[in-house]
Amino acid sequence: LRGLGTRVDIPQAMAELRLPLGDLDLTACIELARAIDPEKNGSLRTAVLQKGIDQGSIDCVVMLAKQLALSPEAGQENGRIRELLEKAALARHPEGMAILGYRMLNGIGMPPKPNKAIELLTQAAEAGNHGASCELFWPLSQGRYAKKNAEQAFKLLRKAQDEFHPRAYGLLARCYMFGVGTSKDEHKAVDALR
Repeated sequence: LRGLGTRVDIPQAMAELRLPLGDLDLTACIELARAIDPEKNGSLRTAVLQKGIDQGSIDCVVMLAKQLALSPEAGQENGRIRELLEKAALARHPEGMAILGYRMLNGIGMPPKPNKAIELLTQAAEAGNHGASCELFWPLSQGRYAKKNAEQAFKLLRKAQDEFHPRAYGLLARCYMFGVGTSKDEHKAVDALR
């Protein structure tokens, strides 16, 4: 796993891994979880993530919530997903807050709570989660669930675009094309789309 006395070989480390997980430390849990394909080895990845959670990793909490949300049993796991994401949000994990906010805003696995969702997405965006910045575009630009503030929506997108977040480019093109939070500029819109 770490290349001690040999080269780094994640697939071989996974092949050597046996349950119970023994002395895997937190770093090893996170590295292995990122390497394990949840579609091929979902139960092993879940066990590794749970060991990381038991050791206090909020990253593992978020990774497990994402894995459960993408699994075929996602509908049956909504309670667990919400519990994990709420734990991550309490720890102020930007991605955890963004995912929980998105799910709350759209009523995925829970009744919609738009005000709380906007609050979580705003906190995540302020913490640097660019997916949350993009999710805030529609509520801020249209005044849906939040006070209309197209300039703020544009600023959040610019920051996301400055750090090469792909979704921000399309939304920025819309801003430039229609003058949302900025002046109209078709050339900048085309550049953003390119």
